[in-house]
Order: sequence, then C-alpha cells, then structure tokens
Amino acid sequence: MVTGKLTRNADDGFRSELLPGIRASADAMVLAQELTIAEARLSSLATDAAGPWSVVAELAGDPSRAFVAALVVAVASPDDTAGSLATAAGALAALETGLAELDDAGTLSGASAVAELLDAGPRGPRAHDASGAALAVPAQLAQRSGGSLAAGLQGEATWTPERRFARLLDRLALKGLPRAVRFDLLVALGRSGALPVRADGLHLGTDQVTHAAKRLFAVADVALLERRAAALVDATDVAWDALELALWNIAGADATGSGAAARWSTAKPGTNLGLPGEIDQEHAMTIATLLQD
Repeated sequence: MVTGKLTRNADDGFRSELLPGIRASADAMVLAQELTIAEARLSSLATDAAGPWSVVAELAGDPSRAFVAALVVAVASPDDTAGSLATAAGALAALETGLAELDDAGTLSGASAVAELLDAGPRGPRAHDASGAALAVPAQLAQRSGGSLAAGLQGEATWTPERRFARLLDRLALKGLPRAVRFDLLVALGRSGALPVRADGLHLGTDQVTHAAKRLFAVADVALLERRAAALVDATDVAWDALELALWNIAGADATGSGAAARWSTAKPGTNLGLPGEIDQEHAMTIATLLQD
C-alpha cells in the first residue's frame, strides 16, 4: 500500500494551538506564503487578468451561461505548467455555439466536441469518461430543480451566499466532478460576481486537501478538522477558498519534488489555476505571527 507523505522541516521549537501538527517555523511560513499567493490568484478572478476564467465575469449577468462556462474551465483545470491553460481556451472556443443555444433545461449543444478537448489539468477529473459526464451536469441540475437550471443555481431566496455554496457543492457531487472541480467552479462564480456564493468551509473529502489538513491540524476526524480550520480562518481572517487552494498546493509540492517525499506522495501537482499571483511577504509575516499566537 502506498501512502501520502508531506515534506517536513526540522523541529525548531515552533508550537501553535491553531496548527498542532507544525513543529517548524519554516513550515508555518510556507503556509502563510501559500495563503497570500492563493488570495492574490483568486482575487484576479474579477479582473482582466483572469485568463480563461474571465468569461465567467463577462457572463455574470446570465448565471446559467456563466455556470456552464465556469464548469468547462474548472474541468479543464487551467495551469501554465500542465499545459491545460491551452486546453481550457480551446474548450471555451468550442463551447461558444453551445452557450449561445443553452436553454433553461441545461441542454448543451455540441457537448461531445467540447468534451473531446477537455484533457484535465491538476485538479481536473481523471476518469476516461469524466468530461462527457461533467457536461451533462447542467441538464441534471435543471432536472432536479423542476426543469430550470436558473432555479437550481439560485436555490432558496433566503439562502446566504455561504449556504448557497454549501448546498450547490453538495448538489453538484455528480459523475465527472471531483470535490476540487466543484470548489473551483463555485469560487469562480462567486468571485466573478456571477452568483451569490461564498465558501463557508473546506468541505473535506478524500483528496490531498484533506491529507494536508490532517497533517497541519494533527487530527484525522473530518468534523474536527473543519472546526480547527474554522479557528484558523477566524484568527487570521483568511478566506476559505484561499485556505483550500493553499492546502492543495502544500500537498502538491511533493508531487513535483525529489527524493523520498516525491516517491511516497500520492498527491497531484500544485496549480496556479492559470491565474497570476505572488507572495505578499509582509502579509505572510503577519499571518505567520498570528499562527504562532
């Protein structure tokens, strides 16, 4: 049996009630830096620098079409290193006619041509038929909502953005959409202003975000992991979606590393989501200080 293993720096006496699994200041700083990079990347979703994701903001006035576009980009999982940035662009070009003809029942014309181009990047699905299954999701969501995709996305009028995120993440747990793809899809819709959704937790499952959380929070129980993550978010004021992406990339570092950690790791590579982002060193120092307190 192969198990995942994350690289650790030497214990230098660092201790944190928020992160009981960390024993090195360098590891705390890595997390702090990844959080600032993740926030920079996700903040660009509402700007002209959003690359293939920019179509989501362009379609913000039509949530159903914005949803389908975000779905295709999220499945492609755009990343400069993985080459899936070009995949996302090609799939969006093939999607143009389908978006124009999209009806409220979620019927997507030309889906097979789009699916053929969706060779997924780091966070995308891996099953051989996943892309085709993913493109059937709009119609499935509409069917579950009385035949209306728009109604399925809106949900109850009383839902908060956080409640809508949680409910849609659960409703979209369909073939072809692993947790990370669903997360990216909803984050893009929310950050781009296309749909009132905002992450309210990590919604852990079985992928490397969960593995990284178990290491940092030193507990295996998912409910307790979510509570400890909430304490970290409250203490540092970081966004949930930034924490989720940072955890993915911390675990993903071993997938492209060398030595024993790379051999033991079952993680997928880290990702830039095709979005620009750099370390904010001053903010990282602030977060690292809060983590130690």
